[in-house]
Amino acid sequence: MKLLSLIAAESVIRDINTDSVSLINILESIEVTGFPISIYKIAVYAVFMREDENLTNVFSGSLTLYNNETVIEKKEINFSIPKARIRMISRFQGLVLSEVGVLRVQIEIPGKIDQAVIIPIIKKDTSPINKD
Repeated sequence: MKLLSLIAAESVIRDINTDSVSLINILESIEVTGFPISIYKIAVYAVFMREDENLTNVFSGSLTLYNNETVIEKKEINFSIPKARIRMISRFQGLVLSEVGVLRVQIEIPGKIDQAVIIPIIKKDTSPINKD
């Protein structure tokens, strides 16, 4: 099994007629003015590929969201790959980030996959501009 894609976005939409997927507002960074900050929603999109045609096992692991090293959400994931590829879409709501640094979205399948996408959390300077 191989992880082909791991993307975090505000929303992921799958069209049931065409089976096409749209990712809305892909998260490349998060800018905040203060902490703590609540993130209304995040969707995680992953694509897995079966490397062995005879592989029909069910895979178990976790999808974990971290604010730096602090776990802010964790979901257990279980799936099989009946075709050559399979998509996984997971949605999270009401996440609270408490400090500047990174939001790390990590998928772990023991013995198979341990990969993450790192999203910088940047504190914007809100001080007034001095026009002297």
